Amino acid sequence: MLGCVVLLPMWPQIRFKPSVRTLKIDEKGFETVIGRRSGARRWKEIRSVEDSDGTIVITGNNNNAFIVPSRAFASEQERLEFYGAARRFHAGSNP
Repeated sequence: MLGCVVLLPMWPQIRFKPSVRTLKIDEKGFETVIGRRSGARRWKEIRSVEDSDGTIVITGNNNNAFIVPSRAFASEQERLEFYGAARRFHAGSNP
């Protein structure tokens, strides 16, 4: 029990990945790579794409969320273009 109490607050630090994450989107879905790990989701697996105070939140049908902070973009214009494309791709997958 004591181990759980001590390790639980440290879990985010243990799982932290210091590598740069890349994110690519297209009309089929998105793919992310960080270090040797990768993952992909199709837009049909995504419930919503929202902008929350400059942070883009991509929420899956399973309620897991992928958060893209504004610092991931070189400019506000780039962030808006990404957000617009993600919304269009998502809307196109759910006619």
